[in-house]
Amino acid sequence: MKLNIRELNESDYDLLSKWWNDWGWTPVEKDMLPENGTGGLMIEKDGEPVLAGFIFWTNAKWAILDYIVSNKESSPRHRQHCLESLIVFAEEMVERADYKYLYSFTQHTGLIKTHRKFGWNISKNNIFKMFKTLKK
Repeated sequence: MKLNIRELNESDYDLLSKWWNDWGWTPVEKDMLPENGTGGLMIEKDGEPVLAGFIFWTNAKWAILDYIVSNKESSPRHRQHCLESLIVFAEEMVERADYKYLYSFTQHTGLIKTHRKFGWNISKNNIFKMFKTLKK
């Protein structure tokens, strides 16, 4: 299996929206994503997109890996391998940028288990993302 990790491009947003819909999730608005939907990474297996995630850079020494989504039609084994590759690559990328911390937020047990596999600290409390749209 040949993996390729690349930056997201403008044309990826429609595909990611389809993936969010396929999983029964509401697509994230482009203007809520870093770089208007291009501030993340796509993991491809043998040239086919399998999984993507976004990196939110802060002006402190921490970044956030979030809104991870995968192609529901890919095999669970391929999705898992791509998820692991995304986490490792994101950790390396953030560390190379001289950041100290990388956060990720989820309630998905599979994502939690995979993060734990790579030595992430898992909060023991339920954490809720809250946001309010201030302008329409």
